[in-house]
Amino acid sequence: MGTVATSARDSIEASAIRLFSERWYSSVSVAEICRDAGVSNGIFYKYYDNKENLIRTILDDVIAAIALALEGVDGPDPAARLSSMASILVGFAAEHRDLIIVFREGQYRYFEYERRLVDLYRAV
Repeated sequence: MGTVATSARDSIEASAIRLFSERWYSSVSVAEICRDAGVSNGIFYKYYDNKENLIRTILDDVIAAIALALEGVDGPDPAARLSSMASILVGFAAEHRDLIIVFREGQYRYFEYERRLVDLYRAV
């Protein structure tokens, strides 16, 4: 049963990411996400209080994925580290275009995510 639950949650998040990256967050309904994910609205509300809770979960996951990618930054001096960081970020953006689109809208809607990203960059 745990695999089914995880699969439903993963399907919801994958559908939301796809739909949010194709259209504005505000134009995508919970019902549409559920239809796309192949789950009932009730299953959605088992995992998320509302659509805002879902996008915040996605934004948290994006920050975590960027932080993990940035663990690979290396170099003997600040210029080399900055070059390494830029290369990693460009690669991440190319590989995860959908996540970057969703994050860009989310960081303007919820300013704390912009601050968290800036803090992450500064730490690296």
